[in-house]
Amino acid sequence: MITLAGTYNTAGSTIGTNVAGITLLGGTSPNELKNPSAIFVTPDGIMYIVDSSNNRVQKWRYGDPLGFTVAGGRGLGSSYTQIGTSYGLYVDKQYNVWVSEYSNHRVTKWTAGNTASGTRVAGGNGAGRASSQLNFPRGIFVSNISTVYIADHNNHRIQRCLSGTTLGTTVAGTGVSGSAATQLSSPIAVIMDQFNYLYILDTGNNRVQRWALGATYGVTIISSTSFSNPSGICFGPPGNLIVADTSRHRIVSFPITCPITTVPTTTVLLTTRPRNQVCSAPFWNSTFGVVAGSGTPGASANQLRNPMDIFVDGNNTMYVADYNNNRVQKFLPGSVLGITIAGFTLTAGSLPSQLRGPTSVFVDFTGNIYISDSLNYRVQKWIPGQSNGTTVAGGWGIGSALNKLGVSYGVSVDPQSNIYISDYSHHRVVVWTAGNTTIGRLVAGVTNAAGTGANYLYYPLGIYVDANKTIYIADCYNHRIQRWLWGATSGTTVAGVTQSPGPWSYQLKYPTSVNFDQNGYMYVMDAGNNRVQRWTIGSTYGVTLVSAASLLSNGKGINFNMLGELIVADYSNHRIVKFPVTCCEYSLKNHLTQINEQHKLTTVPC
Repeated sequence: MITLAGTYNTAGSTIGTNVAGITLLGGTSPNELKNPSAIFVTPDGIMYIVDSSNNRVQKWRYGDPLGFTVAGGRGLGSSYTQIGTSYGLYVDKQYNVWVSEYSNHRVTKWTAGNTASGTRVAGGNGAGRASSQLNFPRGIFVSNISTVYIADHNNHRIQRCLSGTTLGTTVAGTGVSGSAATQLSSPIAVIMDQFNYLYILDTGNNRVQRWALGATYGVTIISSTSFSNPSGICFGPPGNLIVADTSRHRIVSFPITCPITTVPTTTVLLTTRPRNQVCSAPFWNSTFGVVAGSGTPGASANQLRNPMDIFVDGNNTMYVADYNNNRVQKFLPGSVLGITIAGFTLTAGSLPSQLRGPTSVFVDFTGNIYISDSLNYRVQKWIPGQSNGTTVAGGWGIGSALNKLGVSYGVSVDPQSNIYISDYSHHRVVVWTAGNTTIGRLVAGVTNAAGTGANYLYYPLGIYVDANKTIYIADCYNHRIQRWLWGATSGTTVAGVTQSPGPWSYQLKYPTSVNFDQNGYMYVMDAGNNRVQRWTIGSTYGVTLVSAASLLSNGKGINFNMLGELIVADYSNHRIVKFPVTCCEYSLKNHLTQINEQHKLTTVPC
């Protein structure tokens, strides 16, 4: 922790420059402020200040001696021409001013140029816990689609209000004060980074929590007993977290650290599932290139036979589940010659050195390879350089008991080495906890029961597990993607329409794979439509990135390499293809400007 401004337990600083409230006396004149409680600075350097005790928001250009009122200024009150005591402020790219009115239990929006009155966007129905109410709201964050996130202070929760609705949804906290990972205590501020993580100043617990959207708990990233009534947070370059430590009269910075995991005796850097580095405005060229396989089925180093899945590690090394060659191939960057790393005999079998129809491959941060050995009804763990694999799940023959697996098409491993398996035959997803090779646990679907309800799956294929153990499932025969929160007994459809296959943007047809990039976009291999769709979580339709009916034949797995190029397992054409990416109007300068405009200057990709 580094003190940026102020001296420990000593009010004031001799380093700062006075830019607003020139008189220091406190008053109502245009050159005065009285108890300013929030500030927002636009990319062009214009300051917006909540002048709390004057019940107004002042707009102040840098270098000007006077500010002028853009919201309120008509005394304390609850009329929409007035604002109450306020502690939260946000200005969007259209210069609309959003105000969190603490004493009026509401959030209002004052459109750009309109200083006469605001409109209600959340709360305003008295203090309370209902979805239409707030209880002394504090900080707010507004996304670029006008979704508002509110630190609902006395309700110990973060509320999300979508554009056009005044009803909130709780996205963090339980509504009961507490220090558990699922709880908050008097949150004061909330911000969001460019990866759509929420950062919450959990003041009652003297900590900062990071919360993934859709998660049921947060992760503590800063816990400091040296805080005393912290009241504001933001990010500064190069991603340091900055906190206003109010009662200690200082601003402190917590430097960012990007840990690098190394493997002893080697200089190769290995990662867990790497972030798919895709720029914010990508365009994938439909003119593809072949990166593995000749297009003719075969078992030579430059050939594949019905590849099912691909995994790209942090070194841009590609791993391919070569289904009908009963092997896994590794392709070094730039090479079209594969190296067999599992299933050395090429003949199907159940010996430790053999595979029978591998369908999915996952590589963990230490380089261990996990393979869905589908027709042996097991998952094999293969340590690099070893001639034999070890069974870590299943291997007792096909069956619906939780110590067995059916044919499976998806495997994922979390940072704790728990193994998630999409059990196609039994319409379920199971997890085998780290070190337990005896029995799995049902986490999604109903064993041996295909169905269309929220608690059912129907021949699930690929899966994706995020950092909060939320599972995204390609529910193939339901023509949808299901999101299953950790511990939930039912899923939520986040793409497609249940039992309604079709080519429209809101539909899917036999999806086979699902993946995410670092910006939170979801990518779906929509195999029945021979296309790849990108979905924003919460959207009702997808955007077609690649439509290649004449190029692909029965596409299976999808992934990205470290350049952001889209990689597809072209199953029936016996090859792996890539679609080059172009970042529209993208440069470092434009990227920083874009982030700055959204006030999401945050963590660099570690």
